[in-house]
Amino acid sequence: MATVEETRDFRRTPLGPRARRLVRAARSGSFWFARHWLALANGINLLVLAGSAAIPAMTAAGLYGLASPLFASYRLVCHQLPYRSFFLFGYQMSMCERNVAIYAAMGLAGLAFGLSGRRWKALPWSWYLLLLLPIAVDGFTQLFGLRESNWQLRLLTGGLFGVATVWLAYPYLDRYASEILENEGQSR
Repeated sequence: MATVEETRDFRRTPLGPRARRLVRAARSGSFWFARHWLALANGINLLVLAGSAAIPAMTAAGLYGLASPLFASYRLVCHQLPYRSFFLFGYQMSMCERNVAIYAAMGLAGLAFGLSGRRWKALPWSWYLLLLLPIAVDGFTQLFGLRESNWQLRLLTGGLFGVATVWLAYPYLDRYASEILENEGQSR
């Protein structure tokens, strides 16, 4: 087995032209992502939410060929049980009430994080776990047939989960993005 002294530093391995282009593209992509991660995260959360609301509007407008596959694609993120979903224009949204609350809360909390100048301190893990208790209790008691939740509880617990997740994750993501961007300045 090779010792630490005998192990070659992979960073000193000469690269061919194709590999150099690939490395430059990866570096450039990581710097771009570090600069725009918040807009991407907020955009994705709000786009998923808007899509869920747009599908019933498309269905009501008779655009079944577009609405049906989009509705089916939301099965990747939601069970889509009709009795746990909102209806718009007489048609079911593609996400349940809890997921609507989660994505709305994450989108709004993400916007608030950005508007605050990204000055939030990360939520301590103990607080995060405490804020997850309501969604866990509501979800598991419903899953095991002990009781049926209602739309108000689903919105409340989903909203708490969404805000707590942003409050925990976004300050860390912002710190890591800042570190990457600091390295960009040092590597030029």
